[in-house]
Amino acid sequence: MISNDAWPGSLAPRSLPPALLNPVFVVGAPRSGTTWVQRLLTAHPRIVGGTESHLFNALSLLIPGNEDRRDDRRLVGLRCYFTEARRIEIMTALWLEAMTPLVAEKPGATVLVEKTPDHAHHMKRILRVLPAARFVHVVRDSRAVIVSA
Repeated sequence: MISNDAWPGSLAPRSLPPALLNPVFVVGAPRSGTTWVQRLLTAHPRIVGGTESHLFNALSLLIPGNEDRRDDRRLVGLRCYFTEARRIEIMTALWLEAMTPLVAEKPGATVLVEKTPDHAHHMKRILRVLPAARFVHVVRDSRAVIVSA
């Protein structure tokens, strides 16, 4: 669990619900059963979840991973304009902005389940923004995936 004091810089929240601070990400290949797992989890009165946010897919250029791009002479992209700490602050602010209304819909919730299968590609990046995040990686027999398609 991450405490409110561990959040970066100006984003140190004082009264955020624990669900925002310690999310669970359900990830996996498309048609692997991630929706089913999320629905099972969110049936519990203390767990909240919404539709796929694709947040870390859409904003992956803010916090580069292995796909850092360099030409022979200089760095390119947003890394030229923001420090890594500032990019993490921006991503944290976007996470809070997107997920706070969802958590507010279920006031008793202590766990937020975010289900975007493609976030499996961004787990290291997510942990840089949300160090207390946890992951459920759904793996399904490939033959069952083909049948479900």
